Amino acid sequence: MKILLSNDDGVNAKGIAVLYQALTQIAEVTLVAPDRNCSGASNSLTLMNPLRATTLDNGFMSVNGTPTDCVHLGVNQLMDEKPDLVVAGINHGGNLGDDTLYSGTVAAATEGRHLGLPAIAVSLCSHHGEHFETAAAVTVNIIKGLASHPLPKDQIININVPDIPLSELKGVQVTRLGARHKAETMTKQSDPWGRDIFWYGSLGTESDAGEGTDFYAVNNGYASVTPLSVDMTAKDSIKAVPRKRKRHQKCHPKYRDDGLVGCIRLFVIGIIQSKMDAQCVIAPYPLTINEGLGRSVYAMFLHERVSLVTGGQMMVFDIEAMTLQQIL
Repeated sequence: MKILLSNDDGVNAKGIAVLYQALTQIAEVTLVAPDRNCSGASNSLTLMNPLRATTLDNGFMSVNGTPTDCVHLGVNQLMDEKPDLVVAGINHGGNLGDDTLYSGTVAAATEGRHLGLPAIAVSLCSHHGEHFETAAAVTVNIIKGLASHPLPKDQIININVPDIPLSELKGVQVTRLGARHKAETMTKQSDPWGRDIFWYGSLGTESDAGEGTDFYAVNNGYASVTPLSVDMTAKDSIKAVPRKRKRHQKCHPKYRDDGLVGCIRLFVIGIIQSKMDAQCVIAPYPLTINEGLGRSVYAMFLHERVSLVTGGQMMVFDIEAMTLQQIL
């Protein structure tokens, strides 16, 4: 097995060194990491400057870019063959709940998945970092399990481990993301020249940390394993949207027009059918497209009892208090 290893704490961080040693026991590992701490970099790319990779004395490769840059560069340029797995971590501090949106560690794993590779992000939930070996051992065991239970193509695994000895770890729980309260406000200070400077405040406290969440597992001595979907589409919301009338379905003769005018008619009727709360819809004035079309649209809206007000290059359709039954 070939593994690409990266992180967001930097190439010299203790966490990635401990994980490297553990992974080399089961795989051939290439380490490509940022040359500095990139915590909070999320999925950012370096686009305005060239990337440079430097091989250090220990064989690790240091890149003047973000965690996402490191994975992209590692897969496409620095490795002779594509890896079988991308691993990011061990992060110094947890990536729980909302943290995943900002995490460079999770972003590195996400980039691996975008490149068509299974990927894992792992974090030790403490900034003191006393038991990285515990997180490394959990990661190795999960990687071994992937041989018989491969990851779906649109998911990564986010692992969070409490900072305790391996002997005290109660086990592993599959969890969902919890949530935090709003973060503290920013702190304003002055630099030596009297100019304003600002610092981010502390993370918000836990707001959704009940049983089943990643927060709950870690707080109770378990390693948390959360599958994360790379596709961020709100699929449940799509299911809730009413489907449009298909052309082959029966409908009133006056709505069977072809062309843009017929489309606009169906658009207005669709709004009414879906019971939208909007009081008006703003659309481009059709005379800018075609004068004849403009007249047809104007006549159509009068016919449908929709009041029309034109002005400049826009027109406003007032559809309040209308129902499909009234039109028909």
